[in-house]
Amino acid sequence: MKRYTTNKHPVLTIHAKVAAKSEQPYTPVPGYEPSSPLFEVAFETANGPLVFEVDRYAYPLFEVGMEGELVYQGPEIVSFEPWIHAK
Repeated sequence: MKRYTTNKHPVLTIHAKVAAKSEQPYTPVPGYEPSSPLFEVAFETANGPLVFEVDRYAYPLFEVGMEGELVYQGPEIVSFEPWIHAK
C-alpha cells in the first residue's frame, strides 16, 4: 500500500520463515463494496510473529515455508534474502 509519510523506523534484520499468506477484501469506506484485495504475509521469527502488508506484485513471490534474512523498516519489507532483494 502506498504510504504518504516518511518511514523513520530503524532498519532491522532477522531470520524468518514465511508462515502464512492471506488475501482479504479491502473496504476503504465501511458499508460499501470492497474496492481491491489486501495482501498480507506472516512470518515466524525468534522474537514472535510478524505480519506485513504487501502489494499485488510482491505477494506471489512469497511461498509458505521459505526461510531467509528478513530486512524490514517499520511496516515495510526491504528485502527477504536470498529471494527478494532491496530496491
